[in-house]
Amino acid sequence: LGGAPRNGTKLAGKGDGGDDEEAERSYPQHVTLFKQVPKTESDEVEMERVVTEGNMLMKGILSTSFCYVLDCISEVFVWTPTSVAAKFRTTALKYGEGVLAERENKFWTAPLYHEWAGSEQTMFRERFGDWNSIPIAVAQQQRVATNVMASKQLDKSKINVAVMWSNGKREEKEEIMVDEGGGKVLIWRVEEFKRVEIEKESYGEFYASESYVIQYEYIWKNKDCYLLYFWQGRTSSQIGKGTSAYLTVQLDDAMKMKGTAAMSKEVRVAQGKEPKHFLAVFKGKMIIHRGHDPRGATASPAAAAVGGRGSAVGNKLYQIRGNEITAKAMETLVIAQSLTSSNAFVAMNEKTCFVWLGRWCTEWSRKLSMNLAEKSS
Repeated sequence: LGGAPRNGTKLAGKGDGGDDEEAERSYPQHVTLFKQVPKTESDEVEMERVVTEGNMLMKGILSTSFCYVLDCISEVFVWTPTSVAAKFRTTALKYGEGVLAERENKFWTAPLYHEWAGSEQTMFRERFGDWNSIPIAVAQQQRVATNVMASKQLDKSKINVAVMWSNGKREEKEEIMVDEGGGKVLIWRVEEFKRVEIEKESYGEFYASESYVIQYEYIWKNKDCYLLYFWQGRTSSQIGKGTSAYLTVQLDDAMKMKGTAAMSKEVRVAQGKEPKHFLAVFKGKMIIHRGHDPRGATASPAAAAVGGRGSAVGNKLYQIRGNEITAKAMETLVIAQSLTSSNAFVAMNEKTCFVWLGRWCTEWSRKLSMNLAEKSS
């Protein structure tokens, strides 16, 4: 993404990068799935690599009788069903921690992700070709009370397991939204134990090392009601997160003292777990940058000199995912392993901007990537 050659090195041309389709087909080679299996004639277990045709992973591979470790080079996921004994789940987690420990001094690695069967996050599900965003339907073994009274009251003849699991998958609970996200919005950044209002032109842009307070006003039964979100970045300090919660309560109490709100509710929002209504407020144009806001007191001198898009110093890579309502862009590491065929990406620096579209990215991911590229240019 720019720069000059060093020591007389020749810059690669556009034809030296190879075919995009070939690069997409080679991506599964960097993802490895390990299965925890018992050793023969022993109570101990060992990790065995799961070999599939073309190294393509499908969700049907996962069995609730075993633990699995998904190695994605810079990210490691440990999948543990509740039906597996606790000591084996602990062993799988220790294996995953060991894999990351060997690489932490070589390149950047994300924290270990612990995935429980039935409540997997999107980052884990998208590694499987046929999973999409629907949680896997796993039959968890239920512990039955062993006392005499409980066993007498349990009538197994009235339990039809086949009907319970006839759909083959669990339905996701639909989020109930107060409106479509068209209300009035005010946003403050938490800075030095106080709220600092940000410009309306920057609404929708967040920074992972900051915390924010968002006031959303809507009408219900001809009355002014409020949702008070406090968004906490993944790398925000503990003091910043605690201050955002305190300032939100303070704002709520002040509104109730003045009698301006017929009803108000405080909602904590963690980065990466934004509810549907929160994303709807920004109309699919939410952007999450790494680092601190350059306009804040904690920004680095280089970023503050730019004055705009947070960490717009050097090469940046943004991953775009979601649909019409939930689409958002999130800054990620500028490495080849960050690219996935199911998302769109925008790579940029101070002079150049590129849009990379995965083969299976959604139409709204394409639109948001184009809007982000135009906004940065």
